[in-house]
Amino acid sequence: MKLDSRARKIFRKFPRDVKEYFEKLDQKCQKHGILLKLGGGKEVNFGHGRCGGYFDDSGKEMNIAIGGSIQSLMANSLHEEGHLDQFLGKSKIWHQFSFYNGHTRFFKYLSGERIYKVNQAVQAAIAIEKECEKIAIKKIKKKWQKYIDLDWYIASASAYLFSYLYMAKKRKWPKNTPCTAKIRAHCPNKILRSYKTIPERLEAAFDRYL
Repeated sequence: MKLDSRARKIFRKFPRDVKEYFEKLDQKCQKHGILLKLGGGKEVNFGHGRCGGYFDDSGKEMNIAIGGSIQSLMANSLHEEGHLDQFLGKSKIWHQFSFYNGHTRFFKYLSGERIYKVNQAVQAAIAIEKECEKIAIKKIKKKWQKYIDLDWYIASASAYLFSYLYMAKKRKWPKNTPCTAKIRAHCPNKILRSYKTIPERLEAAFDRYL
């Protein structure tokens, strides 16, 4: 596990169960040749933008920002661990070429590259992210409701999934997180079967706050 100087100070103050979570996550990562990096800010650099964390299977790296609240950093960590679980073979979608390739092409599209079948790519990305959210929700229900409000997480996850449609439309990585209270207020409190159209009020909130 690699921590920057700021992250080390933050990590020392974590509750014991949170420290143990990251230690076990690090062991899980090391077992499969993944470097776990913890940053002391509220976001980490990712592509052409910033986010709370990411898992890079090709670069063998998981990077998580731990400078925010316990709720937000644990939510980000469980989400990225969900991607790790997908990578480790617990997902048919991740290892199905059409989905994985579409997910990859979507991020290339955001970086400015021309790709084929944009709608297919964004739906593939949403499918992978939706499955990851379901994995994280199961883990929250099992152990982490002490730190993560389940309704908050589900509404945030819904905002995040809809944001992929918005990113595809605007063709850029958002400047702000879609998981804010002003955006969550317009999101359903459940994970939907499909994400194909952004509700009008939610899109207006994206325009204003994202």
